[in-house]
Order: sequence, then structure tokens, then C-alpha cells
Amino acid sequence: MTMRRTGRRSGLLGGWGAAGVLLAAATPSLVGCHTVEGTGRKQLNVLSVEQEVELGRDAYAEVLADPKTLTSGPLVDRVRRVGNALTAAAARRYPASSAGMEWEFVVIDDPTVNAWALPGGKCAVNTGLLAFVDGDDELAIVMGHELAHAIARHGGERMSQTMVASVVAELALGGIDPQGQQLIWQAYGVSVGLPFSRRHESEADELGIFIAAEAGYDPKAAPRLWKRMASQGDRVPEFLSTHPDPDRRAEELEALIPEAESVRQAAAVQGSRP
Repeated sequence: MTMRRTGRRSGLLGGWGAAGVLLAAATPSLVGCHTVEGTGRKQLNVLSVEQEVELGRDAYAEVLADPKTLTSGPLVDRVRRVGNALTAAAARRYPASSAGMEWEFVVIDDPTVNAWALPGGKCAVNTGLLAFVDGDDELAIVMGHELAHAIARHGGERMSQTMVASVVAELALGGIDPQGQQLIWQAYGVSVGLPFSRRHESEADELGIFIAAEAGYDPKAAPRLWKRMASQGDRVPEFLSTHPDPDRRAEELEALIPEAESVRQAAAVQGSRP
């Protein structure tokens, strides 16, 4: 996933500083410790849902101003049709995490095979991805994966990691007292380091395949799609740039298919299929 950068974060986040991160580390049960719905993983996130939504709005305003952004037409209609089915499924499957999301979908006129979701639920799909996927089942797998990033609040978690890391840098320069050092190291640990982005991608795969299945799309499209993406050789899509090893990823998704297929069949009985 690749998201655009926005220079407007400082107003929201600047007030936290070292003191805010120390508070989050010292009182995780009150400020920064959350559980990802659907996987049970604990995450450090010092941002509120409202702050994440506001950050997403700011970045999305820049996207809408880009002349390459399409907000109407048959491609947009297709993305919104699939997106609406997925957001309804996400609300059924992960109701607590979906609450507060401001889902919107646009298409970017860009040949790169990519899609993304901003914190808070603003999403985009490139025309390159629409040309690459084989039908709506594969499109739903990719979009479900991106919705999962927003639902699991990966963006806010990554920002929180950056904030903690900046305090760790201060620590290295001796700018924090010993008690503060101990709190920071407890918060930082081994779980907030470099492997996190790939962990996020694997978690989004898991949540996303169930969102797509709940919406009635075929979960078997997931390993098929990733294998085809990985087979592009020197033309590996940008979408895979930070993702786990494709073969391992396909194996993990294959293992989830029986459960995901049960979810899809139950949704069909309940009339939830697209």
C-alpha cells in the first residue's frame, strides 16, 4: 500500500511531543493500548479515532485536488459498488472498528498497479489495478485488504511508532531521565520495530479476506491474485513492495480459505452477496 503524504500533521500531532509519548507508554491501558478486532493483537496507538479521521480528511482533500483523481464515470461506479458491499460487510464483521469510519472511494488515473486507504476510511484504486485484476472477486480482495488497514488503524499505529522512535532518539542523546528511559524501552520493545509494516500487511490480508467473503466475494481469488502479481518479474506491482514473501503469503491465505468460504456461504444464506 502506498499513501500520499500530507504536510498538515504537525497541528494535530505537534502537541504530543515527548511528554505525550511518555504518557502513552506509562499508561497504555488509558491512552495507547488497543486490541485489533478480529486478530486480538495488541497495538500501541496514541491517536484517537477522531484524530485519525481528521488526518485522513486533510490528506484526501489534496487527493481530490489532483486532476488525475476521477470522481465519476463507470470505473468509479464499479469501485464504489464493490466498496459499498465491502464496507457493509466490514460493519457486520468488525462493528466496533468500523464505527467512526468515513468511507469514500475514488479512482486515480495512474497505470501503477496499486490501491490505498487513508486513516479514517478514504480509499483510492488506480486504473492500473482495475486493468490488472480479473473480475470483481480479485478487486474485492485488494479493496478488502485496504479497508482492513483502516479498520485495524495501522496508519495511526505507524505514526505512534514514529513518535516513540523520535523519543528513543532523544534518549540516545541523553535527553530523558532514567525513569523516562525505562518507560520508553518498555513501550518500544521488539514489537514496534522494523518488521511492523510486514506484520500490518499480513494482518490486513487476514482481515481483508474475511471482509471480502462476508460481502459474498470468492476468497479463493486471494492466493490466485497474489501469485499472479508476484509472477510479474521485474514488473512486480508497487502494491507488493512492503509485503511478505509472495509464496508464504499465498500459503497463509490458502489456509484461511476454508473458514472464509464458510463465511461467504453464510452470507449467501442471509442474502448479503453482491
